Amino acid sequence: MTETRRRWCVTVWASVVCASAAHAEASFVDPAQHAADVFTLIDERLELMQAVAAWKYAHNAPVLDEAREREILETAASQAGSLGIAVQAARELFELQLRWARETQEQLIGQWRAAGVALASSRDLRTDLRPALDELGRRL
Repeated sequence: MTETRRRWCVTVWASVVCASAAHAEASFVDPAQHAADVFTLIDERLELMQAVAAWKYAHNAPVLDEAREREILETAASQAGSLGIAVQAARELFELQLRWARETQEQLIGQWRAAGVALASSRDLRTDLRPALDELGRRL
């Protein structure tokens, strides 16, 4: 994760912790460990973006899937609310991840197109990658 992305994550994570502490509903026994876990999960999620981009490139699918992003944000907000975590802060964290995912995919696809690369994706988006991404999102 780049330093800029790490700073954004720290800012958003601090918002989540502070907002949750203000509501006194969520309990973070070790906030530093929770923050480290969040960074690890975000890194894992971003690592999957090359495979996602490869599938979209091979299938000529658009990078942006508005319905999917809405679903992710609604799920994140619902889970945050049920855990006593500030819904808006959690939503912002997931919006940021989605933006980074799109940027990563667009960059990779742009490079592949410019080089005339022919890819055959090895992992299926619907049956393999999205379930893995959903699990990472749930753990976040």
